[in-house]
Parts: sequence; structure tokens; C-alpha cells
Amino acid sequence: MYRDTGHGTGESAKCQAFLEKMINSFQDNNLESCWREDRCDNLRSELRQPVRAKLDIMDLVSSVDELGAIPGCRLEPLHGRPRDRGLYTLNVYDGWRLVFRYQHGAFHDVWLKQFDEGV
Repeated sequence: MYRDTGHGTGESAKCQAFLEKMINSFQDNNLESCWREDRCDNLRSELRQPVRAKLDIMDLVSSVDELGAIPGCRLEPLHGRPRDRGLYTLNVYDGWRLVFRYQHGAFHDVWLKQFDEGV
């Protein structure tokens, strides 16, 4: 267990922030079961590994900006309809993307969706 030595370094706060999970909620129960319990039977076989890898990355970063800075992640805000404001997509595989809302320093309502290449 980590103990703050009181030397003003703020290390305990950093440790606590690291332990907090970035993925707050899922919109898709099957996706949540795949990530939390390794029960991915409802996902196409070619999506299982890349989806879990991207979810792991999402949960390890400290902000949406940090997620966007990772090469190959292809983080993009959704544009268009007013209801799409605040939504982001993260490339997974062959047009499949994780979609989520970033609010209050965490990822919310994560789901998987197939998009046309013109997103």
C-alpha cells in the first residue's frame, strides 16, 4: 500500500488519480461484459482483441487530450446533428469505432458502432 510521506510531493493524490477508472459507464452491456469479465462471445471474433485493447488504453489515460495524442488511435469528435455534440469516436478496426461522451474528466456511455469511412 502506498503511504504519503508528507513531504509535499502530492504523490498520494497522483496515485489516487491513477487508481480511478476513466471509463465511467457503458451504453452497451455486451461491450461492458467483454471488457470487465472477458466475456466477448457477442462480438465478432476479429473485433475482440482490438476492442479490448482500445478500452484498456481509454481506461489508462488521464484525459481525452492524452487519448488523442496516442499515435494510431484516430480520436475524432463527432460533428453534424446537435445530439452528437460532445461525442467522440475512437478507431477500432475496419470502420468499427468506439463512441463515447467525455464529461467531468471521464468517458461515459461507451458503445461500439460501425461507420462508413467518411466519418
